[in-house]
Amino acid sequence: MKPNIAIVGSAPLITDEINALWNELTAGVFPAEQLVTTDINALQTVTKSVNTIQTVNELVNSKPIVIGGINNTQDFDIYICAPSQRELLNHLPSHKVFSIELVPTAAFFLRIAGIPKGSTIHVFNNLMPYIRHLIAYCKQLGLMDYIYVPIAFDEQPQEIVSQLLGEAQYIIGVDRFIDAELTDGESIDDTESGIGTVGSDTELINRDIAIVGGATKCRFAEALHKDATIIKATRTLALKDTSRVLAAIADHYMGQSISADEQTTVATQLTNITMQVLASQADLKASVGTELELNSREYGGMTLGKIRELLGEMGE
Repeated sequence: MKPNIAIVGSAPLITDEINALWNELTAGVFPAEQLVTTDINALQTVTKSVNTIQTVNELVNSKPIVIGGINNTQDFDIYICAPSQRELLNHLPSHKVFSIELVPTAAFFLRIAGIPKGSTIHVFNNLMPYIRHLIAYCKQLGLMDYIYVPIAFDEQPQEIVSQLLGEAQYIIGVDRFIDAELTDGESIDDTESGIGTVGSDTELINRDIAIVGGATKCRFAEALHKDATIIKATRTLALKDTSRVLAAIADHYMGQSISADEQTTVATQLTNITMQVLASQADLKASVGTELELNSREYGGMTLGKIRELLGEMGE
């Protein structure tokens, strides 16, 4: 039986992003249900209150409580969340919760490096914790010669967000939030302005191009400075974190009584996924990659235990 997997995020945009990356990586072999953190926490609070009187099923005539699409009888084997949500899920069994960092691709940081040194860069995101993390990441990569100003549009008053956007010449952030809140996903190349689509991973967008005819459905598009340059980041799942989730899936099957044919099928699926993870990561130890590549030539001989061992090395 496949593991029940839940992807948990602070907002639907985040769960959509993680779920899309997860499905792309696993080719839909291990599907997940998308949940919002507040719904899980609300369900936990209601369930605890009800249980002080009598069991949930007794109280509602054997019908589960449902909040945000989640019912109290649903028990997931694996919860995948962004690091910023990990502490909010402390009430769940720790061995079931796995945080996966969403890492911007290299092209994003290369575009930032093209901004004149000494410039002020506004960092646009829904929550402050990720903004701090992204700024720290930029500095770790040597992008030190800039003044970073956070814009947390779900935490700061809208008038402050609008004011900061009106002052911003350079804005960086995750593509999904920028598309949803600033540009409506528009990207029209303009050779005269020299600003437009510059690569599959990152886009520089001029407000006059992005907001065609001044019409937009985005909350903050009209607040943008007309000469603002926006650098959008496409993100990917971090290797170490993904490896831990795959190892948990291997553990799930190792705890079941399955036939040799089923074990071979699952081993083949996990090996294929792991090979894809390896292919997208250039900094993995060569010994681990070589060993996995050699073993994957004969899927029948690749046991779940061996896959678990290799994934453990990758997750260190």
